[in-house]
Amino acid sequence: HVVATLRLGRLQPDDVVVQLCVGLVDARGELTSAEVVTMDPKDSTGDGRMTFEATAEPYQRSGLHGYTARVLPFHEALSNPWQTGLVRWAEA
Repeated sequence: HVVATLRLGRLQPDDVVVQLCVGLVDARGELTSAEVVTMDPKDSTGDGRMTFEATAEPYQRSGLHGYTARVLPFHEALSNPWQTGLVRWAEA
């Protein structure tokens, strides 16, 4: 179970897609063969922060595992979420 807290500023939860990426980690610390799970909006803290949650199934392969979250823009007029080049990854 993973919880991500975001500062959306003027954006609404419907303006973004928050994704949990889970997979094996290679020798460089990069995720490989990642499974992507959409995170659901849960709570607003009232100070511009919003929490998103997701539960991923345990990875069934041996090795070093890792995860991260990413935020993509969402709008029905976008042909795909990569169109704008706006992607934000979780920070350590």
